[in-house]
Amino acid sequence: MFLPDKICSLIADENYKIDNIGMSEASVLMYKNKILKVQEYNEEAENEYRMLQYLQGKLPVPSIYTHEISYGKSYLLMSKCAGEMACSHEYMNNPNILCKLLANGLKRLWSIDVSDCPSDQGLSCKLAKAAYNIENGLVDLNNVEPDTFSERGFHNPTELLQWLYENRYVTEACRIILTVDTNNIKIIHIRIMMNYFCFVNWISNQIGRRYDIIYYWTNCFKT
Repeated sequence: MFLPDKICSLIADENYKIDNIGMSEASVLMYKNKILKVQEYNEEAENEYRMLQYLQGKLPVPSIYTHEISYGKSYLLMSKCAGEMACSHEYMNNPNILCKLLANGLKRLWSIDVSDCPSDQGLSCKLAKAAYNIENGLVDLNNVEPDTFSERGFHNPTELLQWLYENRYVTEACRIILTVDTNNIKIIHIRIMMNYFCFVNWISNQIGRRYDIIYYWTNCFKT
C-alpha cells in the first residue's frame, strides 16, 4: 500500500493488523499505539478530520499525528485509544454496567457547546443526503433490516424517505434506518476503559440527540 512520506516516517516499520469492525469502506490499519485510516478523499473524509480537530480537549478522542492527502486518498494517523468496545463480551454480559456507561458517556457528549461546531449534520441535512443517495441509486438494499422493506414495512426507499419527511417528529427515533439507507452516515464507535469513555471514529455526525442511548443500546445487542 502506498503511504505518504510523512506517514512512513511516523510509523517506520511497525507491524500492523487490519481492523474489520464497522462497515466503512476505509482501510483501518492498527499499529501498537497508532491507528491509520485510509479512505477516498471526499467531503466525508474532510468532515471527519474537522470534527476530530474540533473535539480535541472537549472529549477523550484520539490525538491527531497528521492528516495527509495524496493521489485522491485521505490518510489520517491517530493515536490508539485503550479500552474495550462497548459491544465486547465483558460489557454485553453486564448490561446494567453498560447502560450506565453509555448514559454517562452520552451526557458528556450533550454537554458540549456546539455553537462553533464546524459540521452541520442535523435532521434536514441527513434527509437531504438520504434523498441524494436514493436518487443516485446508492442505497444498498442487501444491507437493511429484514422488516424494513416488506409487507409490514415500506415498499422501497423512496416510500420510507417520504414517511420520514411527513413524520419528522419521530424521525429522530428512526435514525438507525437512516444510518443504513444513506450508507455514509456513521455514528461514533465507543471504547470503555476503567469506567470512562473514549469516543472513536466521529464521522459525519453532530452532538448526539437524546435518542442516541436507544441507538447504542440496541446496536450493541445486535452486534
